[in-house]
Amino acid sequence: MFWLDLASCHYARQTKDWLVANNIPFVPKEDNPPNIPQARSIEEFCTLLSKKVYDNGWEAENEEQLRRKIYQKIQEINVATIQSLDTKKRRIEDQIMIFVNCLHSLSKVENLNK
Repeated sequence: MFWLDLASCHYARQTKDWLVANNIPFVPKEDNPPNIPQARSIEEFCTLLSKKVYDNGWEAENEEQLRRKIYQKIQEINVATIQSLDTKKRRIEDQIMIFVNCLHSLSKVENLNK
């Protein structure tokens, strides 16, 4: 399940059509609570991941380098850490897997375009 924030562009017809066409389930806008980051466990995970990726002022030189670094840092995060972020373990793991699968899909698409 992909959990969008409430930015208007994320619920634009073109965005929703793309998500549906790519078989990516997402939280409908009417079921998405406003301004409650605690309800979005993925927010905590992304904060943790961002700190790991950009540790010591690291900067990506290109998109592929960033993708590899993100994937590497995801692999370094142990399950106990993820579980400690939120008691809703299953939802966090599902969101992380969707995130990882999106990275894999993007990588495959890029390889096809080369």
